Amino acid sequence: MKIEIMRVPTAQPNNSRPSSGRESALTNSRSDCSFIRDTRPIQQPAGQNPFNASFYGAFTLIELLVVIAIIAILAAMLLPVLSVAMTHAKKTQAKLAVSQIANAVEEYQSQYSRMPVPSVVEQSGSNDVTYGGTYTSAAAAGLNQFPPPSNTPGWGWGTGYGGYNSWRGGLYVTSNSDVMAILLDLTNFPNSSQWTVNTNYQKNPNRTVFLSGSYTADASSPGIGTDLNYRDPWGNPYIITMDLNEDNKAVDPFYSQDSVSSSTGTSGGPGLFGLTYAPFPVDYYQFHGNVMVWSMGPNGPYNHSPSSFSYQSGPSTPPPGIKAWAQDPSNRNHILSWVQ
Repeated sequence: MKIEIMRVPTAQPNNSRPSSGRESALTNSRSDCSFIRDTRPIQQPAGQNPFNASFYGAFTLIELLVVIAIIAILAAMLLPVLSVAMTHAKKTQAKLAVSQIANAVEEYQSQYSRMPVPSVVEQSGSNDVTYGGTYTSAAAAGLNQFPPPSNTPGWGWGTGYGGYNSWRGGLYVTSNSDVMAILLDLTNFPNSSQWTVNTNYQKNPNRTVFLSGSYTADASSPGIGTDLNYRDPWGNPYIITMDLNEDNKAVDPFYSQDSVSSSTGTSGGPGLFGLTYAPFPVDYYQFHGNVMVWSMGPNGPYNHSPSSFSYQSGPSTPPPGIKAWAQDPSNRNHILSWVQ
């Protein structure tokens, strides 16, 4: 440490008046005045940065709570936007999947001149076959089921050829795994020695892979499960209807109903979503093409929405303002391969 002692001289007053004794004493005192100047450099406290806000003080509790509240408000504003974006992304994914499945079926039919179905279905003599799942709703368990129980009177469902569900000349299979095994060219179930309907490539001898998709590690998640059931982004199996009698007309058991697809809600009315009415004795709505693929979308059974799969079971009359169940807001979220 270096200390300097400095003496500061003072000027004598410039006046001709003689000074008194008191003034002389003060003058002499000023002339003898000195001070000590410390020339040591300024030292910062160890480990602290003067440019750091914490050097001067931290957030108070109130300031911290205000920041947290602002973050919570912004998060609440963003969550609905993120939810809408995620739903849109899932609908886009499902739209792509139903188109890919429909195209794969068409390519298989073009190559083999038959549909990708097991021999027992091919030989059943049925007009159409639909592969999907059993969909029920917690809102009205039992009645609100698609397909309805086979013993429900008046529904036209029963047990058909090969033990499959049957309805109006068509078959309904509660899994699309057989179709996936053929289109994916799989002889065994994933990570299993269990054979599929394509054992020894009997249903796909050219070993052509017509479809691709993401596999899952279970039998419930979206994607192709360990049971080879192909599920949509909401966990519901894709519904696939194929023409078996080669009349270039596909009849889906859900969309064939006049309560679903008639614009008037009654038999014979103009069809919705590009479907046309086939008069008595068939009395249903059909698609002019070989294959129909669709997903129940974000309001399907996974969310327990009764209107998304109610047609005749469930409410007998559509909600006010609409004529048919296909016009219901939930049903309008269905992802249909035959509607662009």
